[in-house]
Amino acid sequence: MPMRNWNLTRVVHWVATLLMTASAGVAMATGALLQGAVAPADVVQQLRAAPAVTIGGTSVRPVPSGTVRAAAADRAGGSAQSERDSTFVVRDGDNLVGVSTNDLIVVYPDTAAVSQAVAGQAKSVNPYPQINTVIVHVGSFDQLSTIHAALARKFPTAKFGLPVRYSDIKKK
Repeated sequence: MPMRNWNLTRVVHWVATLLMTASAGVAMATGALLQGAVAPADVVQQLRAAPAVTIGGTSVRPVPSGTVRAAAADRAGGSAQSERDSTFVVRDGDNLVGVSTNDLIVVYPDTAAVSQAVAGQAKSVNPYPQINTVIVHVGSFDQLSTIHAALARKFPTAKFGLPVRYSDIKKK
């Protein structure tokens, strides 16, 4: 009987795929959220009661802390600090799970005016005048909508973005 010529790369890819599929299945079975995976139906159903947060072209629903254990944080060994500074979100269109770092990106020529407008409301404000951008970091995701609305009224020509990461960043 002829033996198939399996090279090491194929075997590694096959095993990795098998393990990823199994871990995603376990995460879904235990009700855990997995960054980059589709949220379980029961979680999506719970989130439908709350309105979506839309900033720029991104529309997401924040997952209340304590609702569902986050498998990605367990896997990454996330520190308490990084967990406080980020929020699990579910993308409104396709229910993909991502992580928001509770940042609001504001593109406006007068970065000093934007920085002054959010002074005292944000945890940190990082202006980048050379590219007309200000990154506003808030303590909780709930603050983003309020700050976005206030800035949109004050600077109607500004552009806004809500960065959300849908996959883990792997360090080399």
